[in-house]
Amino acid sequence: MVDRERVEVFVWQHLSGSLWGQVGEIDKHQSLSFEDRYLRAGPWTLQASYDGQSAKVNRQSLLTFGFRDMPLYTGLVEHLGPQSDVRGKVTYDLAGVNAVALLEDPLAWPEPAVSLPSQQFTHYELSGVAEDVLSTMIRQQYGRLYDGGVYEATVAASRHRGASIEVRNRYRPLLQSIQYRCEVAELKPRVRLVPTAPGSTRANLTIDFEDTTDLSERVHLSQQIGTLKSWSQYDEVPQATRGIVAGAADKQIDRPLRQAIAADAEDAWGRRRETFIDARDMGRPENLPGRGDEELSDLAQQSSFNIETDDAAGMRYGRLFGVGDQVTVELAIGLPRAERLGAATVTSDSGGIKVSLKPGDPEADPNPLYTTGTILRRFRRWIRDLQQED
Repeated sequence: MVDRERVEVFVWQHLSGSLWGQVGEIDKHQSLSFEDRYLRAGPWTLQASYDGQSAKVNRQSLLTFGFRDMPLYTGLVEHLGPQSDVRGKVTYDLAGVNAVALLEDPLAWPEPAVSLPSQQFTHYELSGVAEDVLSTMIRQQYGRLYDGGVYEATVAASRHRGASIEVRNRYRPLLQSIQYRCEVAELKPRVRLVPTAPGSTRANLTIDFEDTTDLSERVHLSQQIGTLKSWSQYDEVPQATRGIVAGAADKQIDRPLRQAIAADAEDAWGRRRETFIDARDMGRPENLPGRGDEELSDLAQQSSFNIETDDAAGMRYGRLFGVGDQVTVELAIGLPRAERLGAATVTSDSGGIKVSLKPGDPEADPNPLYTTGTILRRFRRWIRDLQQED
């Protein structure tokens, strides 16, 4: 969709603790784009004139992108590129990622409050109500790394959402450790600047969780009703549908074995692809199927849509629905399909504002051999295997 709405871009600098101050506004830009992703850090880009406002952006700045009624999209700066053409016109190319990428920085230490040489335990363990566990884990592991630093953050108080979960891992990236558990609990982690009062130029860097909602009965993206302009679809066969999960035991032959099955994937493709999952870090056999489900989620079928949408009354992105919610995509009349909205990209240039939605996996690609997401999933599994070896 293209419209004449405005994206507000503000520059922020760190003051103290989790508090940031607004120092400028970039109200003239050649182009900008920012992508919100479900459980991942989406990228953003901005090209603007190199002037007194844009020049305030430095390596430790945060940028916020305000659009519709959405919470402020908060971006980390990862690329700064001022440049001049032969006529002396200076532009500033900026790029980065959503601040949820900060959750990728810490590893989950077994004892986050203890120095590395003094670690006594081999694994980090925590169990309880999902949001309680996730909030505590973030507070301990993120705080260990960033308290007292530029990106110190306030972790919002838990609202006790989600069923009971268990965490047991060692030295895995924090975001990777919570992704599957957030999905099960229908929660989306957010790292963003929250103004201290409406319209304030002071804001706290805050980590909290947003509910994701099944809106498939209310939100329909369909050419028939004018909310879907064009589309392309991509599905990839699962790398595995059955996990043989081996737990911990004193002797290799005595290791408890359990099986996890991705029934939906098997029903869809007819394939029954087994994989071995080494879970020697799991002490309780009853928890092995859960580890299997987590691993199979990494190996599951990759499905995505690239769609160009148009707004309809009561069905506008950022107001009725957002990333992480379930929506209905009707690719052809009579063929509706419920999908989680995996990403949304807002672009703004001289032609106006365009919103592109991507239900399914935003990293799924017609060439899976070179898909970043596929490579990273395989790499993470290899790292986990190494971490579990004696």
